[in-house]
Amino acid sequence: MVKSIRSWFGLTSKDEKENELAKQFPIFDIQKFFLQTSNGHFKMVLKVTDTINSELLSDDEVIKAVEAIQSCLNALSLHQAMQILISSEQIDIEQYFAYLDQKAELAAADDNLFLMERIKGKRNFLKNHAQNARNVHNFYVVLSTNTKNPEDACDELYDTALALIEYLETGGMGMIPADEEEIKKVCYEKLNPKSSITEPYTENSSLSSLLPPAMEDHGGKTIEMDDVYHSFYTFSHFPEEVGPAWLKRVIEVKANVDISILLRPAEKSQFVKSTNRKLIELESKLVGKLPPMYQQKYEKQKESLEKLMEEIQSDTENLFDVSFILCLKEESLDDLKSAEKRLQTAIASSRFRSKKILFQGNQMVWYLLPICYSHEDLDKQISWPMQSTLVSSILPFNSSDLNYSEGVLKGMNGRTEGPVIYDRYNNSYFNNPNEVVFGESGSGKSYYLRLDMLRQVTTGTSNRIFVIDPEREYFLPDANRIIFRLGSEFTTNPFHIRSTVVDSDSNDDGSHDMEQYLRRKIAEMMSFFAWICPNLSAIEKGYLSEGIQRAYEQKGLALGTNINRLPSTFPTLEDLVHIMEENEETHNMIAALKPYVFGPYSSMFNGQTNWDMKKKVTILDIHELSDEVKRPLMDLLLKDIWEEIKISREEKKGLYVDEAWLLADEDNQQTMKFLREIAKRVRKYGGFLTTATQNVDDFLTIGKYGTAIFNNAFIKTFMKMSEKDIEELSRFMSFSEKELKILGKKKEQGHCIHVAAGKRIEMKVKSSPDERKVLGLEETKKVTKRQLIEQKLGISPT
Repeated sequence: MVKSIRSWFGLTSKDEKENELAKQFPIFDIQKFFLQTSNGHFKMVLKVTDTINSELLSDDEVIKAVEAIQSCLNALSLHQAMQILISSEQIDIEQYFAYLDQKAELAAADDNLFLMERIKGKRNFLKNHAQNARNVHNFYVVLSTNTKNPEDACDELYDTALALIEYLETGGMGMIPADEEEIKKVCYEKLNPKSSITEPYTENSSLSSLLPPAMEDHGGKTIEMDDVYHSFYTFSHFPEEVGPAWLKRVIEVKANVDISILLRPAEKSQFVKSTNRKLIELESKLVGKLPPMYQQKYEKQKESLEKLMEEIQSDTENLFDVSFILCLKEESLDDLKSAEKRLQTAIASSRFRSKKILFQGNQMVWYLLPICYSHEDLDKQISWPMQSTLVSSILPFNSSDLNYSEGVLKGMNGRTEGPVIYDRYNNSYFNNPNEVVFGESGSGKSYYLRLDMLRQVTTGTSNRIFVIDPEREYFLPDANRIIFRLGSEFTTNPFHIRSTVVDSDSNDDGSHDMEQYLRRKIAEMMSFFAWICPNLSAIEKGYLSEGIQRAYEQKGLALGTNINRLPSTFPTLEDLVHIMEENEETHNMIAALKPYVFGPYSSMFNGQTNWDMKKKVTILDIHELSDEVKRPLMDLLLKDIWEEIKISREEKKGLYVDEAWLLADEDNQQTMKFLREIAKRVRKYGGFLTTATQNVDDFLTIGKYGTAIFNNAFIKTFMKMSEKDIEELSRFMSFSEKELKILGKKKEQGHCIHVAAGKRIEMKVKSSPDERKVLGLEETKKVTKRQLIEQKLGISPT
C-alpha cells in the first residue's frame, strides 16, 4: 500500500502552476484514499454509510451508539485531529436513474413497451419529487495527522480508520473510505453550489477545476460564491447539562446548513491545572456572605466543575478542543436572512447561544470541505474544551435516510421526503429478504403491497411473484389471476407433485430424490386434512397416512421402490375416499371429506391441478370462500408455490401472503409451521416472503410460529394499529415514544414505521401518476389538523 505514496503526493517536484494552486487552495494533492493539505498534513476521508435515527431508538440503543462514537474519539492520538462534517446536500438520485436506465435498455432489447413505460413513469416521478424535497444529510469523518513521513502517515491513518470502522459497527453505524473521485466530487459541489447542478462533476477532473469561481466578501458578513450567499456561525454558550442528540434541532433546522466539527485531542494535565485554579477562585468567593442569587450561581458552577474534573480523570474519558462552524447557504440575501432567523431560533430553543463569524474572509469556505481544514487563530477563538462523552452524545451520524440507489422504491422518508430505495436481495445489507407488514383496515397496508408488487416486477429484480389474495385487493396488469370459488374451473389437487427437490439440512439438500421427496410429501399432506378433519385420533391419522400412501402406489409411486419418473396424473381425493371406504374405522373422516370430494367444494379440490405459475405475476384469489375453506386451500397453495420456488436457485421470486392470521390456529399449527419453514429457507432458492396481516393479536399470540416469522423478517413495516395490537406488538419489539405516537395517530394512508437494513425510519407510501393509472389507485390525501379534530369530536365534514 505504501510503496509509492511519496510519488502519489508528488513530493519530489511541482510545476509553477501547481505551486500557485497550493497558495490559493488548501488541498495540495489527492491520490486514492488520501489527501495532503498545503500545511503538509496528511488526511483520510471516510463517508458514513450506515446512520442511526435517534428518535426511533430505545434508550439502550442510544447508549450503545454514544459509546461507539466515544470509542472512536478515544482512538485519536495527541498529534491527530478529526473533522466531522454534517453536509447538507441535494438528494442524489442520479445513481438510481443510472440503474433505471440499465433496466430500460434491457426492456428495449426485449421490445417490452409496458416495462419501458413504467420505468419512464418512475423516473419522471422521482425527478419531480427530488426537486421539491428537502436536502438530505451526508456525513464525513476526516482523520488528520501531522506525521511528516508520507508512508508512516498513511499507514497510521489507515490503521486508525480501521479501528474507527470497527467501533462504529458496535453502535449500529458504518463507514467506508471515500476514494479520490468522491472527495473531488464533494469539494466541487461545495465550491460550485449552483453550477454543479447544471454542470455535474466529471471524473478525473484536475484540482484546478475544483476551484470556486470568484468569491465576493460582502462587508465581512457574507460571502457570495457561484451566485450563492454564505454566512457563518459558531456557538458562544452551551447549557450546563445536555441530553443525547443535543444538536438535533440545529442539524434538522429547515435551512440549507453545513456543520463542521473540528476535534483536536488536548492534554488533560493542563486542563486539570486550569480547572483547579477556577475551583480555588470559586471557593474563595463562597467563603464570605453573598446575596442568595450569587451564592446559588457560584455553588452551581463549583458543582459543575467538580463533576467535570471527576469525569476527566477517568481512563475512558479524553479531552478535546472542539470548534463548531455552521454555514448557511441561500441564493438571495433575503432568503439568507430568513434562514439565519430559523437557525438562531433552533439554537436558542436548544438553550445554546450563537454568534456570527465576521471579517474572516474567504478562508471560511474551506471549512465546508471534508479536508479537516484548520486556521489556528480562528480555532483558538471559537474552540471549547469538551470530554469525549459530551461530544459523542451529539450523535452526529443521526439521519433517517435509507437510499441504496438500486432496487425498489419503498416510499418517501417521513421527515426529509427523500426516497427510500433498496434491493432486498442484496446480501450485503440484508441478512434475509423477508418482510412482515402489520396494519389495521384502512391503514394503507394493501395500498403499500400493491405498489410493492408492481415495483418488484418492473423496477426491481424479481423474475416472478406469487400472491395469495384472501380479500381480492391485488390487481396487476397481465397477471395470471386464478379465482377459487364454488364451481371453480381451477382445481388444486392435494396429491399433485410440482417438483421433487428435497429441501433439508442434510447432504440430500437440493437433490431430486423422488422416494425421499414422496415420504416428506405424505407427511406434509396431513396438515391439509387436519383443517378438514380436526381432532383426529392417532389411530385415525395412521389410517389416513396409509390411505395416502396406497393412493400413490396405485399411480406407480410406491415407497421402497426405485422411482424413475413422475406419472402423467396423480391420485385424487376421490381415489383416497374409495381406498378408505374399505375400512369401517374411517367413516367419520369420509363424511368430513365428502363436501371436498362430491359436494360444493369438489371442483376446487377433487381432480388434477389445472393451473400453473409461468407468468411473471400469479395471483391466487380466494376471496369468495369462507374462512373454513380458505384455510385448507391456503395450506395447499403454500406448498404448491414452495415446490415452484425450489425448482431454481438462480431465478429471483417473491411470495406475498396476506391475512396470514387465518392460518393461526391453536389446534392445527402445522400450516403456520410450514410458512415459518418457507421464511427460514426461501432465501437460498432466490426468494423472499412478505407476510401481511391486520390481525396482529392472533398472528403473534396463537401458537409460536407467527412470532418466529416476525422475528425472522429483516424488513418490518408497521402502519396504524389499534391500541390492543400496539400493546401486543410491544411485547415482541421495543418502540420509542415517537414511534408509538406514529402508530396510533390518524394520519393519511401509508404512513408507517419502516425497519430495514438495521435502520428505523418514518415513511410515507406514495404512488406515481403512472402507478395510479396502471393500478387504478386513488392518490392518498393528507389529513389536515381540522379533519383530525373533527374525527376526534365525531363531527361529519360539511
